[in-house]
Amino acid sequence: MDNINITALEYKTNEKGIKYIPRYDLHGYTKKQASKIVKNVIIECFKLQIRSINFITGRGNHQNANGERAVLFKHFPEWLKDQEITNLIKTSIPGDGSYKVCLKFHQIHLKINDENKENKKNKKSKKSKKSKKSKNKNKNVAKKNAVEKENVEVEKNFVIKKKNAVDVEVEKNFVIKTKSIHIKSESIKETNILVDVSQRIFSILQLFRSSFANFFFFYKLVKNVGQ
Repeated sequence: MDNINITALEYKTNEKGIKYIPRYDLHGYTKKQASKIVKNVIIECFKLQIRSINFITGRGNHQNANGERAVLFKHFPEWLKDQEITNLIKTSIPGDGSYKVCLKFHQIHLKINDENKENKKNKKSKKSKKSKKSKNKNKNVAKKNAVEKENVEVEKNFVIKKKNAVDVEVEKNFVIKTKSIHIKSESIKETNILVDVSQRIFSILQLFRSSFANFFFFYKLVKNVGQ
């Protein structure tokens, strides 16, 4: 019973464009319920820019369960003193079993609108800051990922260069060793040639020596025969 259905606030608009509720019936509600409903209706009407509400309280033609008459009509002025709505009310005019409540729309509502605009502006600013913070966070994450990727690439290139340097060094050492072996081989070959030449020369000298000895022997032999 305390919740107000806005669609139930059947307001009308006059020729000047001012909204008003010609009748809001409180019959059937207890004093406590009616008090809360009046408060909520006034707050909702103020939000909807409705200028006036005509609350029907009843004349008191019938007694309630406690034998009281016109309970809502008698206590209605007290409800309007509630701190949440008293500053929204311009006037309250009693009628025949009713109260017409006029709201301070033109002055107070402008202030509320300004506050709402300021709140929206602050929310928008906070949202913008949050969005900017989120973008900066994403930017920092992307930057961090880029740095990590760059470090991985640098390390990868370093490993490749190191491997290439090792390969070059190994190849260089292999070439040097191969060249050294070739030089040694050539040196051994030359040595073998020299040995072979020396042996040939020695053999020729031996042959020459043997031939000379034979010649000398025959010479002596011939000489002795001639004598």
